[in-house]
Amino acid sequence: METADTVQHALRLWLRISAANRFEEATRDPARAQERKLLQIVGRNRDTVFGQRHGFGQVRSVRDFQERVQPGDYDALSPYVERSLRGEPNVLTAERPLMYATT
Repeated sequence: METADTVQHALRLWLRISAANRFEEATRDPARAQERKLLQIVGRNRDTVFGQRHGFGQVRSVRDFQERVQPGDYDALSPYVERSLRGEPNVLTAERPLMYATT
């Protein structure tokens, strides 16, 4: 096996093991894992129109999020979706949407 192949193989193995370890760790405390994921998403989207209107910059816990973002339906989100559909960036998400679909 050539050196480059060996290095690539080692990196792939490390990534696989690393991901498996993160997953296993998350299963030990799923509530904490979910909170970390929520806070990541909120943090990435704090500067969006939706994030600013809901105070994402001050969200430090699930409770903070729940106090700022009440459960809603499509009608509550439709003004944001419409703006995004017209091409306005940073409305609901910092990332550019790949597609839109109703479910």
